[in-house]
Amino acid sequence: EGLLGVRMPRRLPAASTDQTLGGRIRDALADIRTWSSLLYMLLMLPLGILYFVIAVTGISVSLALTFGSLWGLISGRSTVNIDVAPVLNHVMHTAPGLLLAVLVGILLIFVLLHVAKGIGWLHGRLAEALLVRL
Repeated sequence: EGLLGVRMPRRLPAASTDQTLGGRIRDALADIRTWSSLLYMLLMLPLGILYFVIAVTGISVSLALTFGSLWGLISGRSTVNIDVAPVLNHVMHTAPGLLLAVLVGILLIFVLLHVAKGIGWLHGRLAEALLVRL
């Protein structure tokens, strides 16, 4: 709740104790919150995979671009090879090109943080729509 700024659901209201087990199951299956919670849980697998892929790809690309280019500047040897774009391959073997790659890598780290914040906001809205507002 504090991280996303969205009120999260509380427990379901207690079922009356005078009902039979079958009656309580029937009430739970007739409740829309049961089905919206199930839909939310089914959405968590593909969304979780997507969140993980975005995070790991973003972190690895930005850190590799930053530290790989820094290593190229320090050692004087660039290990970046871009065969499909010879002009870009030439730029990545020069000091200004490597410095630009370091800056782009640092910028991508901050872009990834904003993307993560946006995903958190969207996920909070999804959770609110499926779990809270019913």
